[in-house]
Amino acid sequence: MKKFSILSAFVAVVMLMQTAQVLAIPPDRAQILVTCPVPGALIFVDHVMVGKAPLNMIVLPGSHEVRVSAGEEYQPYVQNITVATGQMLHVAVSLQRLAPALYRDAMTALHLGNDSLATALFDQAARAPGKRPPDIPFYQGLLAERAHHPKTAERLFLAWLDIDQASATGQYHLGLVREKLHRTALALTAYKSALIYGLRDTQAALKATGPATEANLERLEQAAAASDNDGIIARIQLAYWYELKGNFAEARDRFRALFESIVVRSGINVDLPQPSGLPITLRPAETPSPSPSSAPSDTPSPVPPEGTNTPSNGTPPPSTPGQP
Repeated sequence: MKKFSILSAFVAVVMLMQTAQVLAIPPDRAQILVTCPVPGALIFVDHVMVGKAPLNMIVLPGSHEVRVSAGEEYQPYVQNITVATGQMLHVAVSLQRLAPALYRDAMTALHLGNDSLATALFDQAARAPGKRPPDIPFYQGLLAERAHHPKTAERLFLAWLDIDQASATGQYHLGLVREKLHRTALALTAYKSALIYGLRDTQAALKATGPATEANLERLEQAAAASDNDGIIARIQLAYWYELKGNFAEARDRFRALFESIVVRSGINVDLPQPSGLPITLRPAETPSPSPSSAPSDTPSPVPPEGTNTPSNGTPPPSTPGQP
């Protein structure tokens, strides 16, 4: 019976501490009530842990530092307060989740197919404090593309490519949304960039295309019939032949189809921000050809000249034009 009475008294004290009930304030003291919607949030007053939210406290009048912490997922809350004798001050704390925690939940929602929730969580993660995963713009762009918002998706994929220009899948998705926006030349540039960054030696294959003549077209069409790497090289060169000829729509479609077929062959998930260097190395043709003269600003970018800065896979970065 005595043990039960002690236990009941302890429970009563705990319940009193964890309610918003106003306590009787001694004449020379003050009261602080701290509330927080995060379960188990720890409360520190003047660097001393005093309990978990919600919590009523009797304190000395004057200035105090109130700190509320809820683990690694939330940014700690710190506020300096001043209470007068006999005063009851309510400190309502709203903890902000950190970017890594929001990103993790967004990825879970994305994998579960809940695109609307994933979009909201990625948007929150992009604005939240804490170290933000750099590929957030890629997934935001992917979700905007799925939601049929190509202009928003284009802006987000460009933001991602500012972080990692050599993302082959990022260039590919940029091409898809620009194609939806009827930006043929820019879509062509993005698809070609996806190949350059995704497949080693594509750059050399493009430079060895040869002149935009009918005789060269016939040669490339015959070589493109092969199913080995030489056939892939010829199909890349054939797409570039149409670009040199000024048939940008045909070149765009061929570069897109090439990247998609190689992705299937390689088992690459295009909905992930793959870096450069997909697992195929192309052996370029041996007949070199000078690069075409400079193209007008509204045409697809030519193959970048040698001597430019190169990413880790050794291919010079093609220009990624901004929104026209």
